[in-house]
Amino acid sequence: MSAPDDDKKEPRPFDCRQLVGLLGDYVDEQLPDEVRAAFDDHIAQCAPCVAFLRQYRFAPVQARATLLQKVPADLENRLLSFLGDKCRGKKPGE
Repeated sequence: MSAPDDDKKEPRPFDCRQLVGLLGDYVDEQLPDEVRAAFDDHIAQCAPCVAFLRQYRFAPVQARATLLQKVPADLENRLLSFLGDKCRGKKPGE
């Protein structure tokens, strides 16, 4: 016969790979409480995952800043020409 507390299972600790799969839900605060607690426990003990989480949160900020930068006119013209040629099926140098 099992003790009543045996029915209450603690969430298993996460390894780093499992944590990466949950990052989106973690940042969006969509994880169930027990999963979030296990996630937080892992983060509290894993410096590489803390660094990865910080970078994950910062990526959209970096992307927006990059999109706001103006591409130099000569690069824009060469890129548009290259893409136009590719769309028409031309090979480089034709």
